[in-house]
Amino acid sequence: MEVNLHVKTCKDVYEGEYEMTYRTFPKIISNRCIGCGSCSNVCPTNAIEITQYEDYKIVRIFYGRCIQCFMCVDTCPENAIIPREDYDIITDNIDNLYYEVCLKMVKCELCGKYFTTKRSLEKLVNELKSHGIDLSEDMLRMCTECRILSRKLYPLRIIL
Repeated sequence: MEVNLHVKTCKDVYEGEYEMTYRTFPKIISNRCIGCGSCSNVCPTNAIEITQYEDYKIVRIFYGRCIQCFMCVDTCPENAIIPREDYDIITDNIDNLYYEVCLKMVKCELCGKYFTTKRSLEKLVNELKSHGIDLSEDMLRMCTECRILSRKLYPLRIIL
């Protein structure tokens, strides 16, 4: 019985950017990430955490916990997580085992609470426009609680 095995390289899977046949660690492409949290939700070892510091959302990978399963790569809706080009992360400084991206947050126009990232809001506006729904960006600059309470947006509650 003949077994024909094909090892997929990263080039096969990730748009031809890399040609590797070994597992490496993930990295986040900062200009693609919207901070949705899908990656941290699927990470089996909690190597990816999302925190907020003042007006920034921080997406941080700790390579010390990463098992290179690439569930984060498969789950990211923006294709913002890709394999690193290098495999070697040997270091005597634990800070070198962290990879992070900082994303600017947006404040609610009514209550002043930070509720989403700027990129996420921009994506939502573009998505609505592509479906023929032309809303003012100011109308979307409210957190969920204020949007529900606002009489001005009450008819749009089902859409949002």
